Amino acid sequence: MSGICGYVSKNNIDINVLSDMSKAIINRGNNIQKYTEQNWGVANLSYDIKNIECRDNIYVVVDGNFKNTESIIELYKKYGESFIYQLKGYYAFALFDKKINKLILGRDPLGTKPLYYYIDGNTIVFASELKSIIKYPKFIKNINNNALSLYFRYSYINEPDTIFENTFKLEHGHFLVFNSGNIINKTYWNCIDSYNSNSRKCIKDFNIAKKTVEDMLVHNLESMIMDNKKAGIYLSGGIDSSLVTSLLCKKLKIKNIDTFSIGFYEKERNEAEKSKRIAKYLRTNHHEHYINEKDILETIKKVPLYYDEPFADASQIPTIILNEFAKKNGVELAISGDGADQIFCGSTIYDKLYKLQKMHKLINPLNLNISKKMINNTKLKYIFRNTNIKCQSQVDAIFKEYYFKGLFIEKNKHIYEYDKSINNRSWQVKRMIIDIDTFLAVRLNTKTDRCASNNGINMQSPFLSTELVDYSFKIPQKYKYYHSNKKFILKEILFDYLPKDLLENGKKGFGIPIIKWINRYLYNDILRLSEQNFIKKQSIFDYDILKQLLNIIKDKNVDSNYGQILWNYYMFQLWYEKYMC
Repeated sequence: MSGICGYVSKNNIDINVLSDMSKAIINRGNNIQKYTEQNWGVANLSYDIKNIECRDNIYVVVDGNFKNTESIIELYKKYGESFIYQLKGYYAFALFDKKINKLILGRDPLGTKPLYYYIDGNTIVFASELKSIIKYPKFIKNINNNALSLYFRYSYINEPDTIFENTFKLEHGHFLVFNSGNIINKTYWNCIDSYNSNSRKCIKDFNIAKKTVEDMLVHNLESMIMDNKKAGIYLSGGIDSSLVTSLLCKKLKIKNIDTFSIGFYEKERNEAEKSKRIAKYLRTNHHEHYINEKDILETIKKVPLYYDEPFADASQIPTIILNEFAKKNGVELAISGDGADQIFCGSTIYDKLYKLQKMHKLINPLNLNISKKMINNTKLKYIFRNTNIKCQSQVDAIFKEYYFKGLFIEKNKHIYEYDKSINNRSWQVKRMIIDIDTFLAVRLNTKTDRCASNNGINMQSPFLSTELVDYSFKIPQKYKYYHSNKKFILKEILFDYLPKDLLENGKKGFGIPIIKWINRYLYNDILRLSEQNFIKKQSIFDYDILKQLLNIIKDKNVDSNYGQILWNYYMFQLWYEKYMC
């Protein structure tokens, strides 16, 4: 875990700018190494690994790790810009060739490491986090209104957008070349293209698919624990983290593994007891922490420090607490089961889409009389009347507009259109591909990266490998979703190592009671950030619509979607207060 930042310009830039940019992301590493001259500079921040390389007037800074035996500079000299096709691992990097004034930025295919850039005429500024780029003296904080409306629908801002104009996330699986003010952005791995290609090479034998997936996971885990860092497993009690822990303990025979779990005092969402039983069976050194009111309030205050653009995945709160807890226990490397839900069909939305598509086939959405007779549910009416072939698998996102309609003063685009480019008619399959490409690569990785990096922890998952994702596309959907049994193939691997009864009652996840938290702990602070003069000065939200939302949330029977919209609003206002006021 480390961080990078820098700039290349035709103009002279004060060398102190690079120091200011580096200090802004000191959370990613307290060992700063940099090279700078009048019109360019690159810096790397790390805790223990030297991720900066200089040879023959070529400079490279890296966040992450490569599995390649040759150095990046050797590969660059050998292959030119195409060297990125040779890279393996998880990474974001910047390579500056001083001789020809060329900068190359790149990110790994699954987006495990972040990289942002800002364009100012003939100058490009880049960094692992936005708060570093903001330190560039000529940075202009103009809010990107298109990104804002998308944020309220998805709870995060997808690539390549950011909250600011002229500022971008470099997309995962892309590399960017900046030379004399000219920019070329190229794709070297694309999730949808990989699916369309690999899904034609179907693995029909279930046992072969099962063994191959297990072997790949074991291989990935072996490479992770070779670093000799103190490792901790985030054991939630679900299929994915239980499988990771089981493979380490039973297959790789690793002794005295530390496992970590978060508990909730509300029984309906607490899984700490299940995690404890699994840890006891696998004989791990288990640690658990129960979240209390003090944890909640203190952690929410930290959110703008962790996330320097609006981000509203509510599980960010327990994830921050979990990483802080692990850090107190000396963890340097955290291993999770992230990615399994999207790759192997584990999220509840996939059940809903399977059922909705069946229902959609029975109903002609253009015949309103039939719709009125057959559908009494307001949500379903809204979904079927607003679903088109470009975004069928995103019906939940379509419906979000029902809740925040009218909230923004300025009207903007509201949805990402992916479905039409995926060669499969199944809404469920389409959504899985889209989730790998967006939810996993952007939302989930952003959440975990910031929570881990702010605590000096390197977060990894054996599921986040391009080879495994490519192979998963060859596995028939029925091996992932078997008679409504989600993640079927992973369960079959897991039950070779762990008794089924230890995993009964399903997975509750890191979901938090948003409406309860808002009404019990946060309502007054939300009101503070919703004062009429403040809202008028922002010129973003319609005050009357906002007041309605604030009143609705007090209703005991309020729809949970209103809670998510208000949480999105609160996270945005906390961000705005820190970075825009």
